Amino acid sequence: MKQKILYISVRYRDNYIVWFKNSRNFAWLKKPAYELMKMFVNGKSKKEMISYLTINYTVTSTVARNLVNDIIQRIHQFDLPGLFEKVMPETELPHQEKVKPYSIKNYLLGNSSISIVYENQIFESIIHPLISHLETSEKEMERTNYEILSIGEKIGLRKDGSFLGIYTWEETHFLKGKFFMEMAGIAHNISEGEWLMAVHASGITNGKKAILLSAVPGGGKTTLSAILIKNGFQLVSDDFVPVDRNIRAYPFPVAMSVKEGSVNTLMPYYPTLADKPLKQVTSEKKVRYLSGELNLVPLSGSYPFNEVVFVEYNPKFKCRLKKLSKAEGLIRILEQSYITPQKEFAGIFINWALKASFYKLTYSDNLNAIETLTIMFGNE
Repeated sequence: MKQKILYISVRYRDNYIVWFKNSRNFAWLKKPAYELMKMFVNGKSKKEMISYLTINYTVTSTVARNLVNDIIQRIHQFDLPGLFEKVMPETELPHQEKVKPYSIKNYLLGNSSISIVYENQIFESIIHPLISHLETSEKEMERTNYEILSIGEKIGLRKDGSFLGIYTWEETHFLKGKFFMEMAGIAHNISEGEWLMAVHASGITNGKKAILLSAVPGGGKTTLSAILIKNGFQLVSDDFVPVDRNIRAYPFPVAMSVKEGSVNTLMPYYPTLADKPLKQVTSEKKVRYLSGELNLVPLSGSYPFNEVVFVEYNPKFKCRLKKLSKAEGLIRILEQSYITPQKEFAGIFINWALKASFYKLTYSDNLNAIETLTIMFGNE
């Protein structure tokens, strides 16, 4: 029986990038896995799939049977719905009474303004320190109104009275991601559904193009970005880069979060760090926030990019830049991105990923790393 599995795929050499509609997830498949997937979707039996393997790939029937079972299981996993809803929940709840605010803050985003009602101090600490430099006392502007409030033991994000999402305490990063997409849309007059993706990265530009620096927490991307800014470059965004369908990175004016371990390294470049209060953002993480000292690009600009550098601080290496394969680059960028779950955008993303260049920068010497990245900017 033919399976109702909807997907799109693009070939790269002997490999395939596949996007599954139900899960909005991507997979990198090699032969014969891709061929088996197509056979399964088109209703071929296990027996036919096993026979295909034994004839065309000269494997034993036992090996073929195990591989077929594994592929079918993986296809079902990739096709499971719900990933998008978990990341960006669209929850409809009955209307609730207006919350009693702990604070009400107004922020200016270019020519637009937003207001946030924080129900308590903890909710305020999730968002406000990152955008406190945008706070305004202007009271006459028309605003989009948001609320961050308690929903039982969870946290709700509401816009003009309608819920955008409900999050557990372990999902506050999803809350921030949802709210930041809202902010980016207001700042640039682009609706959320028109963004191609948002990347967990720092965007740096020389005025002509951008390079994205991405890393796991503690990888050193913020430190490198902050030093690059003092070496003639400009910051597009730190930690969250919105990207449109034309693969252009847009400025996002949140503060730069400097972890406690990076303060001494950056103090010579940013003496004001000594006066910044140390904020406890998690049980294991303390940061200081930089905003006015950053060489931010104008909010009205946008920058093409075709290079992503995955940064890893490692004291064993002074500085080493390695170009990654398409497969490894794709896997890494997917881990650090939210991609708008539409078939059209999945195709745009895949075509971009096949043309983009992905690198891994392993370093311990900041100056050598900066020199390496400066050379990359020179390679137009």
